[in-house]
Amino acid sequence: MRFATNCRQALYWLALSYFLTRVKRMSRYLLNRLSAIFWLVMIFSLFAKKSVADDYTACFNDTGSLSSAAVVTEHDRDT
Repeated sequence: MRFATNCRQALYWLALSYFLTRVKRMSRYLLNRLSAIFWLVMIFSLFAKKSVADDYTACFNDTGSLSSAAVVTEHDRDT
């Protein structure tokens, strides 16, 4: 899964770089800025996916059940 994601992102980068090299009217400054913005978006998206996955897996213990605080039942309240 991760390999496919990395390959897809590499293909996006190749397509973008090909497009940007073909645009002759853009200045080098603008090309550099677009490239920097693209890489920042890619890096932030990778960190966002990782943090969401970490938050999801942190909610579960080894058995897969929710590891939340103990639930107080009616019986516990009476005692």
